[in-house]
Amino acid sequence: MTALTTSATDPINISAAGSFPTTFFDGIETNTGLLCMSRTQQFLLASDDTIMNPDTVKLRSISSYFYDETTPPISLGTTFGFLDTSGKYSRFQELNGVAREGEASIFETSGLVPTLLPKGIDLVSASRENGMIFLGKSGTDTIYIYKYENRQAGGGIQRVQGSWVKWQFLNPVQYHFAMDDSYYFVDDENFLQRINIVNSSPNPDNDIMITQNEEDYLVHLDNWIGSTGSSNSYNATTDQTTFTFSWLPTSVEYVHGTDPVLAAFDTDMSSGTQADISTHEEATGQVRYGIYAEAVSRSGTTVVFPGKWGSANGKFPFVGWVYKYQVDLPTLYATKQIGDGQFRSDVNASLVLHRLKLNFGKVGVYETTLTRVGKDDYTELHESGEASLYHASDMPWVEEDIKTIPVYERNINVDVSIKSSHPSPATLHSLSWEGDFSKLNYRRV
Repeated sequence: MTALTTSATDPINISAAGSFPTTFFDGIETNTGLLCMSRTQQFLLASDDTIMNPDTVKLRSISSYFYDETTPPISLGTTFGFLDTSGKYSRFQELNGVAREGEASIFETSGLVPTLLPKGIDLVSASRENGMIFLGKSGTDTIYIYKYENRQAGGGIQRVQGSWVKWQFLNPVQYHFAMDDSYYFVDDENFLQRINIVNSSPNPDNDIMITQNEEDYLVHLDNWIGSTGSSNSYNATTDQTTFTFSWLPTSVEYVHGTDPVLAAFDTDMSSGTQADISTHEEATGQVRYGIYAEAVSRSGTTVVFPGKWGSANGKFPFVGWVYKYQVDLPTLYATKQIGDGQFRSDVNASLVLHRLKLNFGKVGVYETTLTRVGKDDYTELHESGEASLYHASDMPWVEEDIKTIPVYERNINVDVSIKSSHPSPATLHSLSWEGDFSKLNYRRV
């Protein structure tokens, strides 16, 4: 039988039509209706009345972009994001202005880094409260992160900053999600691990800290664990200590020179500890002693640290992973503000950078590298504490510091990297530059 009339209590049966076959794979709720995702188009299921029934429901096309059906769309608060895998690389698209009338506006968030996202991404998560999007491919060790900040401007919400970074883990990631102020992931050994996205108040029960001058300094060791009770032995001939940790993975190397590296750190800064505190003087053969050491060799779950540790002197350090962090600065141009939160860079002018000024918060040991066209790279290691200005039992870490880096190169001929491979903090707040700027008397039409 064929129904000739419909009533408000009948089930809703509606279909979509487009230039391509339309099969819905996912959907997400909006304040105007249900956003439905097909492979080639996006539709809005909504009603013009307060009650949705077969007579008032409508399904309208609001955009025509490719959508990867293997990943769900996500809400970013006021916009919606989804992956497009129609090209050689994946693209992350954002949908804005979803309304019952007219088409939505869409922009490619990953357009600034068109070759960053690989094909096959199947892990998508977001932390709206912290303005972060996490993208990954199961079975790989790299997670791609988009950090953004929105502000109220001009009667609406405006994105004032956005940046892409990536994290590389020790083991491949199988699943991940963000909740509250933390990011969680499960690796291929079924270990659930957590990364604190925001850690404004260090907790002595969960964090390794050093307190000096009434300031708390976090020690950056990932997956740290205490070594008290671990099997250990000290060899006076080689001046090395061997520890056995049953939890150590054996599938990768993690000794000095690798990334990451297994390290030992003791927050007890009293005399007696004998450990290699840094590695930057190895070229001269000089051995410096302190409270930090990197593993020099391992065999299975047995690892060797330089210096005297453990039962030999009662010093049982914290043991964890030290990752190399690196920030590659973009090409610097003279900029001018042209609106609320909008800036314009003068890419045609001549700019010779004389020096960079790095404004750090809490900072310890880090290094800068200048990569210059036609010249050797220039790398400098910086220790923030000034000689004779801190006590012998204190760490040479400071609450804030401004470091001047000499450059004397054209802005387009130099790349600047800031690296840290030490457990000390290195919190970069801002950067400024000084140099010789000229518009070269160009006139624009």
